[in-house]
Amino acid sequence: MKRIPSNIISFFGHFIWQWKWNFAAMFSCILMWPIGETFGPYLLGLIIDGIVKHQGPHDQIFLVVALPLAGFIVLWLAYYIILTGSDIILLKTIPVMKGQMRQTLFEYVQDHSSRYFQEHLAGSISNKIKDIGDSFDAIFKAIHHGIYPTAISFFLAMAFLWQTHPSFSIFIGIWGLLLTIGTIYLAIKCVIASEDAAEGQTVLVGKIVDSLSNSSTVQMFTQAEYETSYLKSYQSIAAKKEEVAEWAMINIHIFTSIFCMGLILGMLLLLIYGYHQHYVSAGDFAFITMTVFNIMRFVYTLHDDIVSLFKETGIAKQALHSISEPHEITDKPNATDLLVSQGEIVFNNVSFGYPSGRYLFNNISLIIQPGSHVGLVGFSGAGKTSLINLILRKYDIPSGSITIDGQDISHVTLHSLRKAISLIPQDTNLFHRSIKENIKYGNPHATDLDIIEAAKKADCHDWICKLPDGYSSIVGERGTKLSGGQRQRIAIARAFLKNAPIFILDEATSSLDSVTEGEVQKSLATLMEGKTSLVIAHRLSTLSSMQRIVVFKDGAIIEDGSHEELLIKDGHYAHLWNLQSKGSLALNDEIAEEE
Repeated sequence: MKRIPSNIISFFGHFIWQWKWNFAAMFSCILMWPIGETFGPYLLGLIIDGIVKHQGPHDQIFLVVALPLAGFIVLWLAYYIILTGSDIILLKTIPVMKGQMRQTLFEYVQDHSSRYFQEHLAGSISNKIKDIGDSFDAIFKAIHHGIYPTAISFFLAMAFLWQTHPSFSIFIGIWGLLLTIGTIYLAIKCVIASEDAAEGQTVLVGKIVDSLSNSSTVQMFTQAEYETSYLKSYQSIAAKKEEVAEWAMINIHIFTSIFCMGLILGMLLLLIYGYHQHYVSAGDFAFITMTVFNIMRFVYTLHDDIVSLFKETGIAKQALHSISEPHEITDKPNATDLLVSQGEIVFNNVSFGYPSGRYLFNNISLIIQPGSHVGLVGFSGAGKTSLINLILRKYDIPSGSITIDGQDISHVTLHSLRKAISLIPQDTNLFHRSIKENIKYGNPHATDLDIIEAAKKADCHDWICKLPDGYSSIVGERGTKLSGGQRQRIAIARAFLKNAPIFILDEATSSLDSVTEGEVQKSLATLMEGKTSLVIAHRLSTLSSMQRIVVFKDGAIIEDGSHEELLIKDGHYAHLWNLQSKGSLALNDEIAEEE
């Protein structure tokens, strides 16, 4: 997916352009607000002057003020009709735009690398996606309902005042300029404080989600008090940052309040003096007073809009900055779809190391024959899972190449690569959805009959049918309502539906008891038929039936052969086999020495 703009103006502008005519209509309609607020007092001033200056019969007074009175009535009718139209357009536009933004951000986040998700808590990411949509809503309303009409009203008021009394127009102009300069200065500080406060809230939410998602561990170790204390420290940090941001907003409020008081005092003194000098009429007095009070009311309520604008801008900037990080693993410009005809996997002089760790692989070469079943053996950190991650292209390699049926995986699309591979990890991740939805995830186009057939092959159809809601049963967050064996069978059924030509099993049965593991292994054997399969397992008995076993140590391939051949060699694999045969205690001691 193309990188989204990291600049908040460019990001919002992209969506605004798609709805440009709606926005043009909304901002045109809202003009009625400042026009009504400014032209209304002017017409009222004409009505008052007409009444005060009328010297004829009293029954003709309505004829004298008929024109400005009719204009006043038409103006306010148009005012309410047009503004109602603006609100209707807003309701048809903003909620949909927020949905589009969140959808775009969600799609972009999904293409981030494994490293990104290791460094960012899921709760924090989801919170930021929500924040950006909500911030746009608040920013738009601050501009559309407050800042924009206030600015138009201010300039219209200056124009009307210039036609009647230029001195008052100049006075308000100078006042408005000084107010704008001071507000911008304080607002910049408000943005910085708001970004910092938003980050504090994001970290806090992430910590809360992390603690709640591990609630069983908290209860098992009776550490509820510790978790409360742990979160309290982050709550304190977030509260202090929020207090700084609130003070920045209060400073804007104090500043605008003082300036509004100055405007009222100055204008009243000028009006009284002008009326005394017969420079200002009664109608002028009413018009200017109402105009000034309207400006003051706009500006005073504008304080909340300005605070909201800069606060939400800070929140949106902070959220977008994190989400819009460039993708580490991307398709090359001319990437093609992977076409798997046989399933041969070749590592050719591959070197690789994690950014924060040691260099793991140094020019390793390995050929996995089409349709073969290969076991990967070695202590933790030897390179087994890293090899799998490279096949899935979770990381790019600095040198060498990895090919599938002669196609370099760095030159094919990530979508087609991962579509050609079925992976069942040690920790089976299930969605908090129904069993049917979880199985169907392997093939969204599968029918109910396909799902049932896959469940039968995975040996889970019978116990699913015994559940109160059958295939509609909700499995709980990450499948917590199911046992380990049941989760694995659901994952196997999902893999059956995907029916990818390459199958990878990464310690999928290590957490199961021997009886359950044996039953699951039968389902896996059916799944692997005719597929190129790679299996990682610490229980070597699980791999004894593999056609080939590759032994890793410190990122190097030190042995390669069938179970019988490796035992005859009496090397590292035979050593591990003997340790496991004698008992887990000896093997654990050996692992401790190796690590």
